[in-house]
Amino acid sequence: MAGALALVLAGSACSSKDLAPCPAFDVAAEAPQLMMIGPYSVDPQECSEALLDTFTIRGETVTLRVPIDWHQDPFGNRSWCMYLHALDALKPLLYHYRETGEVEALTRARDIAFDWLEQNPLGAGGLSEFAWYDMSVAYRAARLSYLHRALEHEQMTTSQEPERLACAVTRHARWLHDNANYKYSHNHGLFSDIALFITARQVDLHPEAAAWRGRATSRFVTNITTTVSEIDGLHLEHSPGYHALITEMVHHLNSDLGLDDDRLTEVHQKMTAAASWLVMPDGRYPQFGDADLAPAAPWAVENEAAHRGFAVFRDAGAATYRDETSYFMAVAWYHSRVHKHSDDLSFVWAEDGRRLVVDSGRYGYFYEEPGRIYAESSPAHNTLTLDPPFAWTTHLPYGSGVLDAAESGDWRAVLAENPLVAQPSPFESRHRRVFAYRPGRWLVIVDQLDAAPCPTSTRWFHFAPDLEVDVIVANAVRLTDAVGSVWLQTADEPSEVHQIRGQMEPVVQGFTFPSNRTWVENTTVEVVDTVCGSPMVVVLSVGADRPMFTVTRAPQEVELVLDNERVSLRFAGDTLSVSTDAP
Repeated sequence: MAGALALVLAGSACSSKDLAPCPAFDVAAEAPQLMMIGPYSVDPQECSEALLDTFTIRGETVTLRVPIDWHQDPFGNRSWCMYLHALDALKPLLYHYRETGEVEALTRARDIAFDWLEQNPLGAGGLSEFAWYDMSVAYRAARLSYLHRALEHEQMTTSQEPERLACAVTRHARWLHDNANYKYSHNHGLFSDIALFITARQVDLHPEAAAWRGRATSRFVTNITTTVSEIDGLHLEHSPGYHALITEMVHHLNSDLGLDDDRLTEVHQKMTAAASWLVMPDGRYPQFGDADLAPAAPWAVENEAAHRGFAVFRDAGAATYRDETSYFMAVAWYHSRVHKHSDDLSFVWAEDGRRLVVDSGRYGYFYEEPGRIYAESSPAHNTLTLDPPFAWTTHLPYGSGVLDAAESGDWRAVLAENPLVAQPSPFESRHRRVFAYRPGRWLVIVDQLDAAPCPTSTRWFHFAPDLEVDVIVANAVRLTDAVGSVWLQTADEPSEVHQIRGQMEPVVQGFTFPSNRTWVENTTVEVVDTVCGSPMVVVLSVGADRPMFTVTRAPQEVELVLDNERVSLRFAGDTLSVSTDAP
């Protein structure tokens, strides 16, 4: 037996403790509470279809009848495979049982669960990579622990079924409890902790339940306090969508599931306030990092009126202005590889309630597909790139690149740096960018590139899909949609200004991705220069007529005259000042 056990363990990621005998334990007699990861509701139509073996898993419909092929990948989608192994198929069945008390739903859920357990034993070889993947285990543990309680409550188990399912719950909880399987400083770890906490509550008479609950609590608090800025309240995984998701998870564990920890209460309050700064005038999030073009959470929208004006998240690496119709957000952040794109010093912009300058978005977690490769790259964002480009993924995180911020009159300005440009490359270089914004009218982008030798640089500007170029002249482009026009003008001579839209060859360019694998063409303007030591200036404005302006430059200083207003920007070292007056 010892040799057989060693053989099983050699090809698996489990420990001897994972496969240790499962203790017998009692189950509370009362009806169980349906506790799942995150808010839990299901369309009644999905429940009816599930009773007929038709399931919608992450937007894709599939028929599942036991025995199920757990290696199937009918949609070429790794995320879908993960949720298959998470037993997403149980979700409508368990929900239907809770709402109606119909035990047929429990019977079908039991059959699917036992089929998975039969085909995917812990430690076996030849399993799908998602069988014992951390997110799959987390979701599955919460569902199996509820199913176990519900079957016991309905007295629907026979023969060895109670011991079989109870042992499965034990082994899932032990797997989650094992720190070797835990992702620290990562949102996946938070999912593991919530699942372990839920399992411990469902089987609170289990002899190991107290240890499970204790570790889930301590790890969750440690994880959340290291992945959320204590100063800014912003989640540090580079994505507004994930900030909202993690905010909801903190509330779910602390309030809905009853952890009631004062530290989490304080973190949640800060995260809730930060979330409202991320809501654009159209009620959706900007698509930084791994974000889709998705509606903002209702609770964030409800609080947005209390979060208008100018906010600088210096610790996290972002700055934003928002009011009822205008929006601007810039980012300079690199805290980890988690959901990070090469979007250092990128920005988004909206006026009159509509998006003007946009980001590429997530595309999907299909890392070898051209869409994902493009979405992560610097040219997919409103950035400055060098020729040859630097490989950001080979460099260590720098944290926040926001250096300073200033205001004067109607103008707000931010100074930020991309430290990755200064890391080992063909150039001894430093890149700083100033964003100067007057809501409703002007957005000025000033790039100071100091490098020797001086490389060719390209500044990328990605416009909303409905905006298309209708005027292009020397150093100026006008883009127009059904609502109005936007001008991009460069003050640099000579600049090469090109437009790209929906290009697949020789490289992908001119696309944005509102949802999974959804390609939408958009106009990208590239501005190419070989300028170092002197500020490079691009002026963005709204309005049909081409606005006139003047620019005077000196090292680390720019003076502009726009609409009979003089705006002076000085950015010596890491400090920024802005002043405005009549010319």
